[in-house]
Amino acid sequence: MRTSALEKKATSKSYKLYVAIVVTLNILPHCFDLPAWLIIIAAIFIIWSILNIYRNFKLPSVLFRNVLVGISAGFIYMNYKTFFGPDAAAALFVVVAAVKLVDFTKYRDGMIEIILCYFLLLTHLLHSQSLGTTLFFTVDVFVITTLMHQLHKNDRRQSMRTFLPSL
Repeated sequence: MRTSALEKKATSKSYKLYVAIVVTLNILPHCFDLPAWLIIIAAIFIIWSILNIYRNFKLPSVLFRNVLVGISAGFIYMNYKTFFGPDAAAALFVVVAAVKLVDFTKYRDGMIEIILCYFLLLTHLLHSQSLGTTLFFTVDVFVITTLMHQLHKNDRRQSMRTFLPSL
């Protein structure tokens, strides 16, 4: 019974929009460190998922998504000559987080997106440990954790007011 309530909450339009916003927030700092083609692919999938949320835009097929992820992984390997290391890992996390947004149909997918946001944040921290990055890190961890809390909260209301925790 509890699982079905979580499924319903995780697949609601408002929650999917919050996840898309948080994923975008976590991809933005990588825009300066990653190739432009990768950011364009991520932007296309983010926009595609938002269009699906608001306009019921047809999502890409599983075959198309898998082929695009495979091609992206090939280009990432050609760019970095490895899949290991902070730069290649950040690139892979960006592609996977963006593509997973259009494959968001279950509670499990929401949890995967939240965990990917933490990983995206950590890979950005490997590039820069400046004061601005640390402040961004602090705010972003709060936002991601709040999103996770909202997913598990018993309150069924789905407004922006309930997205922010009571202080």
